[in-house]
Amino acid sequence: GASNHAASNQKPPQPQANQVPPQQQAPKDDAYLRLLAEFENFKKRTEKEQQYWVSHIKKTLFLSLLPILDDFERALHHNTATKNQAQQGLTLIYKKLLQLLEKEGLKTMTVSIGAPFDANAHEALSTCPNNDEAKKDTIAQVVHPGYLLGQEIIRFAKVIVNAS
Repeated sequence: GASNHAASNQKPPQPQANQVPPQQQAPKDDAYLRLLAEFENFKKRTEKEQQYWVSHIKKTLFLSLLPILDDFERALHHNTATKNQAQQGLTLIYKKLLQLLEKEGLKTMTVSIGAPFDANAHEALSTCPNNDEAKKDTIAQVVHPGYLLGQEIIRFAKVIVNAS
């Protein structure tokens, strides 16, 4: 009798606190896999959209540059032009390109000879000898202009600085 009574008092095994019964595990696994698949699809869709926009931006840029390329080709094939005509043609092409870039938000930085050197806006290519203490660390020559896109410097002005 007593051993029978002890056996009938045993409860069915209870899942531990951190275990999920098998019948509840399957829906959670299914939901996780579905969520994972949705995320992978989202990543693929986002990458595809990004590639589309990059391609679209490049296409738009190249289409706007083609007339300028055409101007260069015309200038190169008209080798009968005088030096003055060639200079005028190149100036026209330069202005056309600059106008296009400015229309898209590019700004040429204003850098003056004699202005103080600023490491946040200028790239010193070299220094040049200088005997005037007042000109120390000022710009002696602008080799290439700097450019801004909106408020962001995309190329520092390349300058030669007066040494001390």
